[in-house]
Amino acid sequence: MTERTRRTVLVLILLVVLNGCGGGGSGAYVDPALDASSLRADAVAVLGTVALAGPDETDTRIAYRELMSRIGREVRPDLEWIEGSETWIALGPDETAAVLDSYRATGRIGPGQVDLLSVLDDRARYVWLARIDLDLESVESDHQRREALDRIVADVQTRGRRQMSATFDLFDLETRRLVFSMQRERVETDPGRPFEVVPLQQPPTPGELSAAVRDELSRRILPDPPSRIEVLRGLLRDATRALPGQP
Repeated sequence: MTERTRRTVLVLILLVVLNGCGGGGSGAYVDPALDASSLRADAVAVLGTVALAGPDETDTRIAYRELMSRIGREVRPDLEWIEGSETWIALGPDETAAVLDSYRATGRIGPGQVDLLSVLDDRARYVWLARIDLDLESVESDHQRREALDRIVADVQTRGRRQMSATFDLFDLETRRLVFSMQRERVETDPGRPFEVVPLQQPPTPGELSAAVRDELSRRILPDPPSRIEVLRGLLRDATRALPGQP
């Protein structure tokens, strides 16, 4: 007879910030005036991704910016994209940092940031940006009781896990308002190497078997979670596909 027991072992919680938002969902706010034809008629400037949860250094922002630009071209080739690097050059380093820092802190583009972004008016109508609101790392483990000759053992499987949610916003520089916004959440795992645990007490009770597994987990090097870039890539694909007019 087989018994399955699931245990989640939290190894490291980087930061969980809900910032007043609900759980990540697939619904999106779309301004009634925003449709496929209007979106295709003008360029979209990539501003980048900031992180309220997780690393947010300049090098990280640059990596996220390049990923956002690449995903935009791959997923929506029907749109005219202004590369994030071009957007930053047009704005200037201090102005770019000011806009992104404010967006990271408030989750919105205020009047002061709109004034700074106005230098993009002759290049693009829309600005595309995102904020990582939640970034949680953990390790999951499952074990299954198995009879092996004259003893009972536990077959254990571990997985590195990352849970990430982000908010994606499209801002209209012409009307000076938000025209698209959505929050997405994604969970991805990477499997570790399976192993076997032999409890000292034979035959073990279910509790003794679980205790032996927990004890062994505390001594092992557990698998790393998927990288932030890997999970963010999936979130960006989901959000970019959700923009009006997906072919």
